[in-house]
Amino acid sequence: MNTSFLEATGFDVEEVLGKNLGDTIRRDEKRDKIENIYESLETQGLGIQEELVTTRKNGSQFISEVSFTPIFNSQNIIVFFLVIERDITKEKEVDAMKDEFLSIASHELRTPMTIINGYNELLLSGSFGEITEQQKKYLLRIESNINNLINIVNDMLDIGKLESGKITFEYESFSLHDLIDEVYSFFRRMCESKGLSISYSSQELEVYLDRQKIKQVLNNLVGNACKFTEQGSIMISTEILEGDTILRVSVTDTGLGIAEENKNKLFKKFSQVDNYLQKTQKGTGLGLSICKTIIEGMNGKIDMKPCLDHPGSIFYFDIPFKK
Repeated sequence: MNTSFLEATGFDVEEVLGKNLGDTIRRDEKRDKIENIYESLETQGLGIQEELVTTRKNGSQFISEVSFTPIFNSQNIIVFFLVIERDITKEKEVDAMKDEFLSIASHELRTPMTIINGYNELLLSGSFGEITEQQKKYLLRIESNINNLINIVNDMLDIGKLESGKITFEYESFSLHDLIDEVYSFFRRMCESKGLSISYSSQELEVYLDRQKIKQVLNNLVGNACKFTEQGSIMISTEILEGDTILRVSVTDTGLGIAEENKNKLFKKFSQVDNYLQKTQKGTGLGLSICKTIIEGMNGKIDMKPCLDHPGSIFYFDIPFKK
């Protein structure tokens, strides 16, 4: 008898030895869920891992990660199941504390940054009086750094949601053209401050998708293009593929480009491609990983390819959509 099981549940060896597991401990899940697990094991013959709530001898409960593995005899018939159970209650508690901390921290950081950004916008617009070119240069630098901080806060909050499986999608009908124009307008001043031109080409089309999530992905792709392009242009474009069922959105830049050997690093968490611009542009390395999770969560795919006619990269995502 496994002593860890006895310690976790509080039973004595005499109370469980030779007995059916289901007769000894009570699961807090409905009986049909447990029966479905064993049915899947018998019909598919594959191992299954589930999170279940287990009741101890004294009536208290803990969350466990349970692995069910069928064991076969020489005739390929299942003779018994190997069940490995691990108490993950403390891990779940730590995750909950982390989520709460990230939520509070993001709120406390976002509020002052939003206020600073608001006053900076007023100064840039000339609401408090005309500004010189030198003052405008410094104000744009403030704007750029505040936006970077906001993006870092958002990335940290989003990655917590993604890892805990709490990300949700809210589909709605919206104008694709208006969304692209909104993203373009947001980044136009940032690009112009670096001497970059930015443009877009988009169909007048109503689509049924998660508008906020699509905007988040686009903001990340265009923000990266602006950040890592020193001269030239950025282009946002859309096209419809595969019989009007797939929407492709692309962001093309004239930056340094990305070597083929570094392509696999792009969409991994905390991964950043080394180049001389990376040393001066700070970030979490989470943005593209978050984009990948969002797009794949809507049954799409995201990738990049080099530009063929000039230096630079094309980041794009394909996503099924309804009109």
